[in-house]
Amino acid sequence: MDEKAHLQIRELLRSRAGEPSGTRRDVLDIVADTVAKHLALERSVLRAMEGAQRQLNALLQRPHPARKLSGAELAINHHLRADTLLMRPRLLEVFEDELGITVENTEDATRCH
Repeated sequence: MDEKAHLQIRELLRSRAGEPSGTRRDVLDIVADTVAKHLALERSVLRAMEGAQRQLNALLQRPHPARKLSGAELAINHHLRADTLLMRPRLLEVFEDELGITVENTEDATRCH
């Protein structure tokens, strides 16, 4: 994940969540750093999945999609299991639902707004 997107997540989280009270004023930066690590790992997975998808499409003799596979599409498994085994909501959906922060992640880029 590039530093620009990492800093953007920090800034958006600070502006939307407000200043934490108490002695742990760095908690929002810790959350932002953890989300950035998650997104970097997700991008690695998306890169691997893109290659696997390309091979599968070649074997099936069908065209490869023009758009890149996204983290939201990768999370479809999470959605299918949402009502089983006490699944927690997907982190980036909580960001969007609770803070209005939308994160789009592909193998090439992370966009936050």
